[in-house]
Amino acid sequence: MRSQAKIERTAFIVLAISVALAGTGLAQGAEGASLPEPVDVRVNNAFYDTFIGDVLADISLETGVPILADATVTGFVTIDLEDVPLPEALSRVLLPNGYTYRWMDGFYLVGSVEPDSPLFHVLSVTERVKLHHLPADEVPSLLAEPFRDLVRAETQTNSVIVSGAPDVVERIAADIRRLDVAPHQIRIDALVTEITDEGRKALGLDWSWTEQASADERAVGTQVSFNELVGTIGYSLTGGLDRFLMQLRTEVERGHARIRANPSLVALEGKKATLFIGKMNYYRIVTGTDTSPVTRLEAIEAGVSLEITARVADDGVIVLEIAPDVSDVQGKGQDDLPVIGRREVSTTVRVRDGETFGIGGLLQEIETETTSKVPILGNLPIFGRLFSSTRTTAEQSEVLIFITPHILQETI
Repeated sequence: MRSQAKIERTAFIVLAISVALAGTGLAQGAEGASLPEPVDVRVNNAFYDTFIGDVLADISLETGVPILADATVTGFVTIDLEDVPLPEALSRVLLPNGYTYRWMDGFYLVGSVEPDSPLFHVLSVTERVKLHHLPADEVPSLLAEPFRDLVRAETQTNSVIVSGAPDVVERIAADIRRLDVAPHQIRIDALVTEITDEGRKALGLDWSWTEQASADERAVGTQVSFNELVGTIGYSLTGGLDRFLMQLRTEVERGHARIRANPSLVALEGKKATLFIGKMNYYRIVTGTDTSPVTRLEAIEAGVSLEITARVADDGVIVLEIAPDVSDVQGKGQDDLPVIGRREVSTTVRVRDGETFGIGGLLQEIETETTSKVPILGNLPIFGRLFSSTRTTAEQSEVLIFITPHILQETI
């Protein structure tokens, strides 16, 4: 019954369109002239669970404007239209069902803008959006899932091509322009220092955890103390940093500390900044058999490397993802291969513009064996041990890392 009714309704809409075309003359129009869209024509009608083809036919008969729909337009509509302009009335009827329309110089064409629709090439529009900050190939992944297939990246011109229904293209283009904003530039000042056990004692470094007492302090959380030399720090070093750096300089002059790296770099928000300060050590590695040895050179990096990714929150707080790595060649082991001492950490912190936070507690102990002997007598095969002595000493050092981010003001 419904199939028969649908056929009858389809025949009716074709008849209605023919009558409208004949009665109004809109199909041909003035020779050589284009007909304006009837935006001032009003619709007054109400529909309850009505087949969408019948709705379009009734609106066409009421307004005298031909409306043509392709075979894919189906569904039922419940709507009350009271003194509504014709283009808006069509939008209210069609958009909830996923259809669109287009004024074709004398009549409205209604259909779907899906790629497999027979009217896609007629109803769809294409717009190029030029990007100023975002890379074109990153834009589709930033959009909502239903929009991604409608966007194509053009990396040569750093643009994106958007194709689809006019309303959808307008929405996607507006979203892209809102996303295409200049990212913050962040200057990152870092200080990487290594302090011996004597230096740690002189500075009074103490990484013991202490609980807060007041309610306001409990909101900040657990904190670390530098034994009242730097003052109390939570996630950042503020008041006592200058005093601590002055004492650190004194320990550097005494030989109890050394500056491993003191870089300053600028990075874009959300982009990883990588820094390496050190040297590349090459070692000869022999593999294979005794009769067929294979020799190759192996490169091993030793020094200070730093990976930082910075993001700026709406309240101005900087979120930093940090992965520092400090490594040293401590000697040679089995098969004359190098022994690498490595200290690394990975963390994410929140700081404000210009605040400094520290990473400490990266301890390392190195054992050194020292042999002393009397010249000539100490080299005797048996009695040489009577004229020589061996002493093993252990030296402990700690790496401290201080990071200070600054948000740079846009000057371009």
